[in-house]
Amino acid sequence: MLIVHHLGKSQSERVVWLCEELEIPYELKCYARDAKTMLAPADYKALHSIGSAPVINDGGLVLAESGAIVDYIVAKYGKGRLTLGAGDPDFAPFLYWFHFANGTLQANLGRLMILNRLSSRTTIRSCLQPKRASTAPSSLSRRGWAKRSIWRVARSPRPIS
Repeated sequence: MLIVHHLGKSQSERVVWLCEELEIPYELKCYARDAKTMLAPADYKALHSIGSAPVINDGGLVLAESGAIVDYIVAKYGKGRLTLGAGDPDFAPFLYWFHFANGTLQANLGRLMILNRLSSRTTIRSCLQPKRASTAPSSLSRRGWAKRSIWRVARSPRPIS
């Protein structure tokens, strides 16, 4: 059985959300961060050599990194749901938006949180201001991608308490 090791305030929330969305059986093991340091506890760090979150166990497999875990779960348990094949004309844009959430957006939101602690004048708009014009929003609305269920895999989940 798939075991999801959930560390509070981490990327593991999206893995739990994905398992729920796919309605696959899994066991959830929850771990709390140290209240002072916000670091993972020793028993969580022992799961993977770098102590990153999330981590899953599937049979003898131990896998870390949320993007790799999402790809693995969708490929192994998804039965074609929540993804597109390489032959689909929307495959490349799907990959872009899938990785945008974890790469560009999340990194900028992290910077924003740091900047907000330093200055109350920073806004999300200034941190996410594109450096050049993009056609992504118009092409997104033109093709109606935001309404397609395959894009659920790229969206961020609500936090698990």
